[in-house]
Amino acid sequence: MFGISFTHLIILAVIVLIVVGPEQLPDMARNIARMLNEWRRATSDIQSSLVNDFRDKMPRQDAPFQPGPEVEPEPQPDANLHHEHSQLELSLDEVGTADAPVKVDDDGDKKS
Repeated sequence: MFGISFTHLIILAVIVLIVVGPEQLPDMARNIARMLNEWRRATSDIQSSLVNDFRDKMPRQDAPFQPGPEVEPEPQPDANLHHEHSQLELSLDEVGTADAPVKVDDDGDKKS
């Protein structure tokens, strides 16, 4: 119990008996027992209150399942498409600012 051996409990009881005295020991034991009972009652009240709140917020097991609205997954952007888009913007910028016509090979690279 709490990592205390039986001999330690006996030594502790003897020290309490000497400090408190035999006249006041029964009253002190009664007060300690009363405090422990109040502590247990308070903790059990808190526990039951928390359990009841949790049960109220959880869906009932016997209730029929009601699915939510169907959501279609968003399409993933194509990395190749992004690359082509940036190439197109670059080509348009070059064409708009160039004084001379730009020659492009089959791969889309600019020829000198």
